Amino acid sequence: MEKSKLAFKEGFAYAWALFWSPFVGAFDGMKAAVNQPKATNWKEFIVNDIRLYFAPLTGAIGGVIKALKGSHKNWH
Repeated sequence: MEKSKLAFKEGFAYAWALFWSPFVGAFDGMKAAVNQPKATNWKEFIVNDIRLYFAPLTGAIGGVIKALKGSHKNWH
């Protein structure tokens, strides 16, 4: 019984971390995109603009991958 309680608590903690990982990743992705150096020409400006547009999506994907790798490493 105690073993199943511990397994449930660990599983719940991993599920909770996986649930929040896209939001945390998107926030981290936005912070990284905003902290890019200023563009010196119009091509860099366009690239930075596209990077900033897709930063929440790429950050969310990165956050989920990081959470999955972390939970898989701790689970086994």
